[in-house]
Amino acid sequence: IERPLERLLAVMQRIEAGDRDQRAEVGGPQEYARLAVGLNGMLDSMAEMDADIEARRRKEIELEKRLRKSKKLAELGVLAAGVAHEIGAPLTVINGQAQRLSRREALSTEDRTRLDRIRSEVQRIVEIVRQLMELGRRHNVEKEPVQLHELLDTACELVEEIFEHHRIQLELDLPPGLSPLLVNGQQLIQVLVNLLSNAAQTKGVQRVRIRAREQEHWLTLWIEDDGPGIAEAEKPQVFDPFFTTKPVGQGSGLGLSMVHRIINDHGGTIGVFDSELGGAGFEIGLPLNDSDQGGTVT
Repeated sequence: IERPLERLLAVMQRIEAGDRDQRAEVGGPQEYARLAVGLNGMLDSMAEMDADIEARRRKEIELEKRLRKSKKLAELGVLAAGVAHEIGAPLTVINGQAQRLSRREALSTEDRTRLDRIRSEVQRIVEIVRQLMELGRRHNVEKEPVQLHELLDTACELVEEIFEHHRIQLELDLPPGLSPLLVNGQQLIQVLVNLLSNAAQTKGVQRVRIRAREQEHWLTLWIEDDGPGIAEAEKPQVFDPFFTTKPVGQGSGLGLSMVHRIINDHGGTIGVFDSELGGAGFEIGLPLNDSDQGGTVT
């Protein structure tokens, strides 16, 4: 009996030192075996409790992050509304005067081009303000059952021209018999078009792949390319408003923020990863049933 008890004591000392993975060897005299079984049962219960506490902690951290982001976006929406009110009238005047000047017959081709550029930039400012206001507004999403392949068909049609222009190959890997998604179809198409367009506009991309898998009550969608990818230091900022790697004037930096907001409003998750194709990948998770959860995959 003395030797088994020494082994049990050694296990307990290692546990006391912080090694929660230790388990007592069950065997030997009956009294010792009962002690070992009891100790192991207690350790298993403690491990389950630790796992539950860790899961709750992660949920609380994720909820806190979502609340901070929602507050930040709401403040951004209020700011955008104020900006829209203050600059709306001046922009209308600028656009109107540029349009009037462009109607003059004596205008040179060079001056007409400059006026068209002015009107184009005015419209770009208006669109950025509109996106900001949209980004800061919490939506009650109207959902209906939609098949994923229907959403992808529409999105692929909308990006077909840019894919053909850049000679990019699009691959679909969708298993048969996927359950319908409970989503707002137009908003999900906006998400798909944004991610596909971003891939097509990335230098060096020749191949884009879309995969989907269903597990229990969850559908996961991956959109990935063979481009240069996203730098590790930039990944945490990808969904932040105004973050962009494009040259000045070629992107508002609001597209992926809008994507994140839409997925979050649907109770889903979205994250960025390094694709095995060599470029960037985006993983979208969507519940097949209604849910108010959401966040960012890390």
